[in-house]
Amino acid sequence: MSNDASHRTSVRALAALLVLALVAIAYLWVRYDEARDDNAAAQERVAELESEQAAGEEALAEARSLLVDMTTYSHQTVAEDFGWLDRIGDEELRKRMAANVEALSRIIKDSEARAEGKVVDAASRVVGPDQVEVVAFVDQVIRDGEQKGVKVEEQRISMTLVRDGDTWSIDRLDLQSGNNAG
Repeated sequence: MSNDASHRTSVRALAALLVLALVAIAYLWVRYDEARDDNAAAQERVAELESEQAAGEEALAEARSLLVDMTTYSHQTVAEDFGWLDRIGDEELRKRMAANVEALSRIIKDSEARAEGKVVDAASRVVGPDQVEVVAFVDQVIRDGEQKGVKVEEQRISMTLVRDGDTWSIDRLDLQSGNNAG
């Protein structure tokens, strides 16, 4: 083989290597862009999940507070004990609950009753960033003024809370209870 032929073969080999290198760089560039897009999408999803988790935790804390307020009262402070009605966001539900307050207040005063509620357990499911469903188990210890006994109400409560700005309010409330005389 002549020097000239050998030189042409080397140039062709280098040209082929250069083309392969350019193809590899183009391939890696495309993959880099795809990876960057995937990373941005993953970061966006992480932010969504963190937001949902925070909403769930906030709503669950508010639900626990509401449920304790709803199940705790005293004949001495009965007028203030139903302030939680203002935390019901659904107008129809609020009216239904408020309609029972007058009769219930009278019974509480007449019997000198008092009750203490405790959330035994609760869990939440985020429906959206501003809507969370909660299921809770609440024990309510009820005593009358004559101390004749203690009644324990075991309640299962399902509720939906909605957020308006920084405030969570009850949109739906389903109560189921049983009792266990103690």
